[in-house]
Amino acid sequence: MLDPGVPGSRPPLRRTQAERRAATQAALVGATVGCLVELGHAGTTTQEVQRRAGVSRGR
Repeated sequence: MLDPGVPGSRPPLRRTQAERRAATQAALVGATVGCLVELGHAGTTTQEVQRRAGVSRGR
């Protein structure tokens, strides 16, 4: 059991922005490589990469 009275005994409630950004970038790179391997340059689209990475398009 976690002791709230002991500093450092509780896990962080949410990831930092840097951690979220790194995870998104890793997902996008992995999805891009997978698309290029499976579909080739001509068949790789940003829509397919975002679908595989599980991210939204954004603006």
